[in-house]
Amino acid sequence: EALHIYEALGLQQTVNFACALGTKGVVRVAQQRLEEALATYAEALATYEASGLGQSEACARTLHSMGILQLQLQRHDEAATMFKEALVIYEACVGRQTETYASTLRVMGELRFVQQRPEEALAAYADALA
Repeated sequence: EALHIYEALGLQQTVNFACALGTKGVVRVAQQRLEEALATYAEALATYEASGLGQSEACARTLHSMGILQLQLQRHDEAATMFKEALVIYEACVGRQTETYASTLRVMGELRFVQQRPEEALAAYADALA
């Protein structure tokens, strides 16, 4: 496994290690091991931070994925926090007029709908379509 190779070489603080952790998180999601996936994504975030890429698009994607998991686990406040952080990073890295930014707004709208906050849901959907 790639993670073991990076560990053996002392490369745990690299972008490649963070990417490998992200892949491991995807596998955990596919296995329906959501808590383990969250922990793996959190480790990937910490690794991005340590490698100097804490405000990168890859970091925002990881936050987006964590928000999706939090939403699935009915942890709405945590999901909102993850989505908001992802939006801030996406805006800084790639701007608002991108698919990734719109996708995060769309799931934020879904979250607000689930929370029975229809005005906020509609605002998020409208922003995603803009």
